[in-house]
Formats: sequence, structure tokens, C-alpha cells
Amino acid sequence: GFQADRKKELLLALLDNLLLADGSAKYVGVALLSVFLFSWNHGKGFDGEASMLSVVYSQLHRWNEMATPTLQQVFQMVIHDFPFHFAEYARKEKMANLMLNRLLRILDKWAK
Repeated sequence: GFQADRKKELLLALLDNLLLADGSAKYVGVALLSVFLFSWNHGKGFDGEASMLSVVYSQLHRWNEMATPTLQQVFQMVIHDFPFHFAEYARKEKMANLMLNRLLRILDKWAK
């Protein structure tokens, strides 16, 4: 539907913008992408429904109440699970070839 198409457009725009990123903007861009993919995968972590991220996702509305160190730890877990969330979303939305191609272009550019 419309919402799924909007997510795909946003994802592809973020990937395209990562091609232009350098310095700390790379980290911020990947972190932002990680949070979106985590949310779009409904908080499922790489270790399934028993993951800490799954528990945290169910309390998403309370993130603003978390202590800063706790929120930082959660954020680091979200970034750590980026490969899982990327692959899971790509598979679910049948965009694996497109997303992987864009990611490989980004990694190739960053490696130079």
C-alpha cells in the first residue's frame, strides 16, 4: 500500500544519501537507517522474539522516559543489529537485490 511505498522511497533515499556522506555523517546516516529498519521490522532482533530489542520495542512509547545511559545501550543494540534488520526488511519487501546493490556501492565508495 501507500505506507509501504513511502517506506521504500525513504529507504532508497537514505541509501542514496549515504553515498554522499563522509566523516561523522556516515555514522549518523547508518544509525538513522538502523532505527528505521528496527522500527519497520517491529523490533524483532537477530535472536528472535526473546531479544532485548523485542522487549524494548514493545515499550517504544516510553523511550523518552529512559535514562540516557539506558537509551544509549538500546541505541547501540539497534545499530549492532543493522545487518539483520537490513536483510530482514530486504527479504520481506522483496528488495534484496536493489538494497544490496546500493549498500555495496556505498561500501565501495567508503573504502576508497
